[in-house]
Amino acid sequence: QPLSGTLCTGCSRRPANADVESGMVSRTQLIADLLMGAAHADPLRKREPYEVVCHALKQVMGAGYILAEIDERLRDFDPDTFEVRATVAQLTFASDVEKRQLLELIASLQGVDNVLVLDRDDYLRSVADALGLPEEDYEYLTFDVSEARDSLLGPPPQPRTVPPPLPDSDGGSEG
Repeated sequence: QPLSGTLCTGCSRRPANADVESGMVSRTQLIADLLMGAAHADPLRKREPYEVVCHALKQVMGAGYILAEIDERLRDFDPDTFEVRATVAQLTFASDVEKRQLLELIASLQGVDNVLVLDRDDYLRSVADALGLPEEDYEYLTFDVSEARDSLLGPPPQPRTVPPPLPDSDGGSEG
């Protein structure tokens, strides 16, 4: 969908567009919420979620600014009241390809430091579940701990048993 509204360079705010004032939430705002949820799902983040998401949105939109209503939405985001499923329910997608593109955007945001954090992976899976995507459609974006354990480390070690005592030189056992 085309973006509309007042421009914001991140330092000054201007009035939001009529859709926002009337209570309607834009697709871009909902996606921004999902990105903020992803940024907050990272317990190891080095930058503030606002900065991370603002930077990502500017890159995706190919602009040096974000809209004022998006800036305000990012600043007002509350991770304690945010609900993935309710946010996704307000979005419409033309195809599963668009849903995967959203997941790829979230994954790219989460993978900027190349560190595996299971909270990030759980968040991505929760968005995919809310989107109704089967796991095979997004498994390339997630990390399966059990699969890695089996392929990297092999099967779990068997419990050690105490070997029987060795016989001594006269045919009896030591002990």
